[in-house]
Amino acid sequence: MSNGDDGTLASTPCPFCGAPVVVENVRETMEYVTPKGAVELVVDVPHEECAACGYQGYGEAGERARTEAIYRYHQRLTPWEIARIRESLSLTQKAFAVFVGVGHASIERWESGVSMQNQGSDNLILLLSNPSNKTWLDNERRKREQKSLKEQPLVPLDRFRSLSEAEIPALQDNAKRFRLRR
Repeated sequence: MSNGDDGTLASTPCPFCGAPVVVENVRETMEYVTPKGAVELVVDVPHEECAACGYQGYGEAGERARTEAIYRYHQRLTPWEIARIRESLSLTQKAFAVFVGVGHASIERWESGVSMQNQGSDNLILLLSNPSNKTWLDNERRKREQKSLKEQPLVPLDRFRSLSEAEIPALQDNAKRFRLRR
């Protein structure tokens, strides 16, 4: 959609009759309830109007504008920004989840807008939007993995001792007296 000279956006087909719909941005104040109380967010929402069948509504673009206002209020990446960053890294949702260090379901929820990522995850995703940061992180993880494999200590079996016959009654007595506190 492109803006017209009169402030309207280029028309799209009506979802009900298929006739051209005129789309115009309407400034809307919406109440958003937070744990600390309600706040008012001001957002430009695309409003659709069909002259043929009388349909008036906000459609998907309107919901997207409202969602973006909420994410901007929290200073977080929007669901579509997260998806764009993931796609720019050529990663599937599962691979991206491993890379960020969260479950696959979390990435699905963040990209669909079902839930919002916390500030730490948001910061990491934002840092990953710079390809040189991803490369650096890949290299650091590789170095740590190689170092960990080289320095993994082996525990000799002879370090575990057996209990002597004299120690067993005292341990059994302690076990009988043991109670979980409530």
